[in-house]
Amino acid sequence: MWIIPDTIITMAGEPIERHAILIDGSRIADIVPTEQVPSDAEIGKYPGGIAFPAFVNMHTHLFWSAFRGAGDDLSLVDWIYKRLVPEIKRATEGDKAKSIELGIKRTYAAGITTVLDTHYETNVFDAAVEIGLRGIFFLEGFGIYSPVQRNEVNRLRDGIEYMLKNATAETNVGFSPHAPYSVTPAVLKNLLPFARERGLPIMTHLAETVDERKYFTERKGIFAQRLRIFPKKPDLKCASPVDYYDKYVLFGPDVFLVHCVDLTQEEIVHIADSGSKAVCCPTSNAKLGCGIAPISEMLEAGIDVYLGTDSEASCDEFDMFEEMRRMLLFQRASRKEVGDIDAKTVLEMCTSKAAKAAGFGDIGTIEVGKTADIVVATPDQEGVSEYRDAYGKLVWGTHKSDIKLVMTRGEVVYE
Repeated sequence: MWIIPDTIITMAGEPIERHAILIDGSRIADIVPTEQVPSDAEIGKYPGGIAFPAFVNMHTHLFWSAFRGAGDDLSLVDWIYKRLVPEIKRATEGDKAKSIELGIKRTYAAGITTVLDTHYETNVFDAAVEIGLRGIFFLEGFGIYSPVQRNEVNRLRDGIEYMLKNATAETNVGFSPHAPYSVTPAVLKNLLPFARERGLPIMTHLAETVDERKYFTERKGIFAQRLRIFPKKPDLKCASPVDYYDKYVLFGPDVFLVHCVDLTQEEIVHIADSGSKAVCCPTSNAKLGCGIAPISEMLEAGIDVYLGTDSEASCDEFDMFEEMRRMLLFQRASRKEVGDIDAKTVLEMCTSKAAKAAGFGDIGTIEVGKTADIVVATPDQEGVSEYRDAYGKLVWGTHKSDIKLVMTRGEVVYE
């Protein structure tokens, strides 16, 4: 099959005009000038189209896809405890399965073929294995109250072992301590070494809101009203969520830190020195009133930064175009300057660099021999200035509704 767009953004070199992509099985077999395509070949023509590598959503919760609107006018903590917790208590196994199925369907429709998903049950992982959705599936750990800590440790160990036995080459396993305010020292001390002995990546929510810091520094605020995590021992007094995780050696090159909204410059430098990666979710953070992550400062410090959507219960839809735009807009507005982050840079955060960071180096670029994970979109280009390059056309002027084709491993999953 040949795909003929107007432009190919390869993410491995400069964009190419008037070329066609040959798909043979699961791979990209050739990229040639359009006039070299055989006249009798199977051809998909996309006038005005831009072909680019499929998105990698570096943080999501597919499970919550049937809960859109659950937190429209709530803060983070109220959203969790007044909406999500009651909803999960009411949900049947059938409800859960339908929500996961919906999440995967909407993921493909958004041009996303690879995810880094966190959930506290193995059902998202099971669905991904069955369908063939590529990604890392992080089993999420909590353990807020001391009586259940041992059960939580055993549950996580058993769940991780189960997932490892059933993992595929492209459906990988990780461990996710949920957040500093919801994971006890016992869970961290038992599970971090367990996960690292098995070479598992780690993903955790960190510094999502200023209330999180207030909880650690003063044991006051809305988190203190909802949680009873820490025994009153002097050695557990921490200056911040970062300090708490530092005590239990969480940081490292194998770690993805999600959100990173409320960080001091000193903490940013510390995270950079540790080699940990950051994943930012601009829409979710804005909607829940958490704030704007200091992405420019993190990049300047040397932290690798990637983009995710979070769940549709907080971002409303999986839309990487909006995440890219909002990231750029929020950074420029908060810093009161345009800065150095351009359209190509932000596109790398959810394609080529993201794929490499997730351990899927065979995707993320459009090159001969690579796996054919490709999206074609046809943005409205009426009146678009000649100054806007191909990256700008995709990042600033393309919408999810402009997607015409989504392919993973050479198979069309959305059209």
